[in-house]
Formats: sequence, C-alpha cells, structure tokens
Amino acid sequence: MTRISNITWLNQGGFLFEVGGIRLIVDAYVSNVVEQKDKLTRLVSTPLTLNELRPDYWLCTHDHLDHLDPPTVETAIKEYPQCKFIGPASVQRHLTQLGLSDDKFLPLGKGESVKLDDLELFGLPAIHSDPYAIGVLLHESDFKIYLSGDTEFFEDVQMQAKLPQAVDVVLICINGKYGNMNWREAVEMVKLIKPRLAVPMHYGLFAENTVSPNDFLKTCRRVGVNSKVLQSGQSYNLEELLK
Repeated sequence: MTRISNITWLNQGGFLFEVGGIRLIVDAYVSNVVEQKDKLTRLVSTPLTLNELRPDYWLCTHDHLDHLDPPTVETAIKEYPQCKFIGPASVQRHLTQLGLSDDKFLPLGKGESVKLDDLELFGLPAIHSDPYAIGVLLHESDFKIYLSGDTEFFEDVQMQAKLPQAVDVVLICINGKYGNMNWREAVEMVKLIKPRLAVPMHYGLFAENTVSPNDFLKTCRRVGVNSKVLQSGQSYNLEELLK
C-alpha cells in the first residue's frame, strides 16, 4: 500500500498531501489578496485554514498570488518554524522578502529533485508567465502523481522523458486563461501521459477565471482515461480514489 495516503484539494491549484507522517502543502491560497489586488470575485470560501493545514513542507510551483499567497505564507513562516518551503528561484526570492531564512528553503527548479523521507519531488517543465514556474512529479515507492502547476499546453519530448512510463494520477489545470491550457489541451496532455486517473484543477475559485470541468471529464473517459472531480476540502484516500 502506498504511503501517499490522502489528498485534499484546496481550490484552484492547491493541494494537501498526507504522506506517512508528513503534511505537504502545494500552492495553497487561503487569504483574500487576489480579490483585494486584482478585483476578482471569489466564488467559494477557503476550505481549510492555516491552523487546519498544519504544514510540515510547503511547495509553491511559481510566484503568483494564488500559488504563493504572501499573507498566509508570512504567517506560516512565523507560526510553523519547523516547516520548510520548496520551490524554484522566483519563489525563493519572494519568500526571502517575507522573512524566510535560507536554511528553511529547499530549491526545486526544472530538472531538480528534493527528497522528503521516502517521498521524492521532481521539478518538471511548465510554460507560464513566471519563467521559473514548474510542474511537479511526486514519487513514493511505485506510486506517482504529476501536478501540472500553471502551464500552457506543450508536447515537449524532454518532459515526456522525465515522466516515468506509469503515472498514477494527473492533477491538471483546465481554466484556459492567464497562461494556462484549456480543457481540450488538458485532455491532449492527459492522452500523452496516459495516467490511471485524471483530475481537473484550477477552476471554480474566481468568477472571472473558471470553467466547467464536465467536458474535460467526459472527453477523458471517451478516450479511455478515468477522470474524477475532487470536492474542495474533502480528504480522499488515494487507493480508494483509483478504484
């Protein structure tokens, strides 16, 4: 049985992964900074507070407000001193400005890896307005999850070479705005990777930046890839999810 026991979608591109005794946060957006700065309309509330997240590790795939949430991260730095932060160079620069010391940061750029006990993270290519943006492969034992982060569609041989032949779960953006692939392009990416399960993300949080996941789900199933929607804030056992 895999040690990546549970996954919780936190809206947008955010996730909580429970891996043995580790709680890994990825791209969690908790505050209202986007609404305040960019005047976008929030559709749903934050499913988990910072105190409920209780992070051991915090990964930001790139330096945009809905993935590196400054007020939340700044509070986490102070309230969870044991937590280590992970990400590419753009993320490190921003976190340093927020008060994170160098010894609390683990760099993860394209082609790099980070080991968290038995869990290994691999930085994969992404095409986005932050040139340092990454996708991530989470690998524990024989279990693998590909999280796209924010990215446009690309048929990159280098990416395909970096992904293992068997990916269990793909978590992929579908919103089609602000430098992200749309649901049709996401299906094409899923067809290239051929996972056991495809999960759409990066929709449903802001009225000005969302799309229905239904066409993505139906088309994935039509091409032979199982696809499911995760309910925000609900913890899923991955073994059960893959059945």
